[in-house]
Amino acid sequence: MVSDRVRGVSNADESNRDVIDQGFEVLDGAVDWFHDKVLRPIALIGRTVAYGLVFLTLAVAVTVLIVILLVRICDAYLFAAHPWITDFVIGAILWVIGLWVWRRRRPTLR
Repeated sequence: MVSDRVRGVSNADESNRDVIDQGFEVLDGAVDWFHDKVLRPIALIGRTVAYGLVFLTLAVAVTVLIVILLVRICDAYLFAAHPWITDFVIGAILWVIGLWVWRRRRPTLR
């Protein structure tokens, strides 16, 4: 075994390393705490908002495309001679959906 004197390490250097190691452990613990208590919740909220906006955008786009598809099918194949019937049928369907949504609303608590 090589002695400490040969390696150039003295007891003072070891105690200095211990202090530095303890300092780094404290710093590491503080950074871990900050990450777990502050950054992770912020990242989770941001991720939730981003995915929610993407989902909402896709839902609106799909809904608009479905309504356009229904209007075109009704205009072209079902009521070709009377396009006003298409407007009436699609309007009635959307009106019924609107009534259903209106009845399911909840009053705000004050």
